Amino acid sequence: MLVRAHRVAVRILGAGLMAFCAVTAQAAVVNEVRIESVPSEAEVFLLQGTKRTLLGTTPLKTELEFHSDVSILRLAVSKRGFETRNTELGATQKRIVVTLGRRGYTASPDSMKNESLRDVQRRIGKKIDQEMSSLTSTSAGPEWEPGGAIRVENLDGQIYLMVPVALDASRRGKKAADSVEGDEARALWDRVAVQLVRRLGEVTLQERAIQGMIVDVTFGQLRQQFAVGSQVESRMEMQCVPGTETVSVYEACARYVQRSYYDNYGVHSRQECEAGNVTRTVFNPCLSKTPVTVSEVRVDPQASTKKVQTHLQFVVTSKAIERLRGGKEIFPDVGYARSDDSGRIIERKGPLPSALSGTP
Repeated sequence: MLVRAHRVAVRILGAGLMAFCAVTAQAAVVNEVRIESVPSEAEVFLLQGTKRTLLGTTPLKTELEFHSDVSILRLAVSKRGFETRNTELGATQKRIVVTLGRRGYTASPDSMKNESLRDVQRRIGKKIDQEMSSLTSTSAGPEWEPGGAIRVENLDGQIYLMVPVALDASRRGKKAADSVEGDEARALWDRVAVQLVRRLGEVTLQERAIQGMIVDVTFGQLRQQFAVGSQVESRMEMQCVPGTETVSVYEACARYVQRSYYDNYGVHSRQECEAGNVTRTVFNPCLSKTPVTVSEVRVDPQASTKKVQTHLQFVVTSKAIERLRGGKEIFPDVGYARSDDSGRIIERKGPLPSALSGTP
């Protein structure tokens, strides 16, 4: 254990003397800890309020700093296929072992009101949990995450196994759900649904009360929207009206007059210019003004990106599951319904139960 003491210099004034003394304000403890988990290869996070800091993967040896030798730190240990467990670590502890319990994937039979559904759920629950644990506990793991509890439901008098899953964006890289291209239903069937139908379909075939499976895939989509808004603005303006008018203008030589003058040779006369006002007809580009309405159209283009949640529910009958088990291509026989984030069906194919969520 390493103790780090933070020291503060204090200046003391008194009796004309100056002195310095050092006092310990706070002592931090740095402890090297080994963190293990059962099973191993679990991620360890340091919890500080709402902040989660990844420390590493078990078995993990790391140095952690505590405020004092009586402080504790909160840790979270997480592994795919297992329940996340929060634990506390004291400043004096050198080793900690965290045991993770298997994650449950199925709904509790007691949560169902119908007695026959409770019996079916009770019979298949353990098998479904085993298959899901096997699928999700691999090192790479699938690109989907469980989207809720797996349960049986009665739709139109037939029992279906409902399997909700969500695409895990952190594991898809460039194949994120918001970049699904082309035939969206086919792409999600190949990437997600068919894997679940192969594994869980064996359980449904063994349970004769179940007539099929419904795989409900939830994924996010980025939708780009572009709209052009327009606004008409009107105003009154005075506009010039051209025309001609008669005006009086001053000219330096408005007219000629005959004038006489005398010199040594006698009396003479001549014409001279005389200034004055004369009338003229002239063109006036703004002889008068009249009010007119001037309108302008202002265009406001707007682009936005919105992330929405979309559901694709694949409906697979027991007969189709048997064909898939025999290596047959069954997607043409699979019905599906695609609904938007409000639950409204926007695309459908094949026969679907009328009681399917969102189906009109």
